[in-house]
Amino acid sequence: MASKTKLPIVEKGDNDRRGRQSIPESGAQGIIVSNHGTRYLDTTSQPLRYCRGLWNKSEATRKFTWTEVSVAVQIYSKGLALGARAVLMGRPLFWGLAGNGEGWSNPSNRNAP
Repeated sequence: MASKTKLPIVEKGDNDRRGRQSIPESGAQGIIVSNHGTRYLDTTSQPLRYCRGLWNKSEATRKFTWTEVSVAVQIYSKGLALGARAVLMGRPLFWGLAGNGEGWSNPSNRNAP
């Protein structure tokens, strides 16, 4: 795919050693650390818990994390402080928008890592 476009290619979900090693050969310039929505399982870790270790071992130049962080302070204090270029958000953003901000103010809706 990298040979077909001038846009940067970013791989999502490279949470293990094999995934990190595939980045240079795939032509991707970036990595998104993600648990692919498995936040509902008790045995999975939030991406913020292991992203720094993955990024230190990756040759990717653009490093992002995908998280269910629902409090803006956590985005700055955790994701960006750990070296992410950006923290990508999923459902909590839309829950807050759908409820006129109610999702953000209700502590039970905050899935903090």
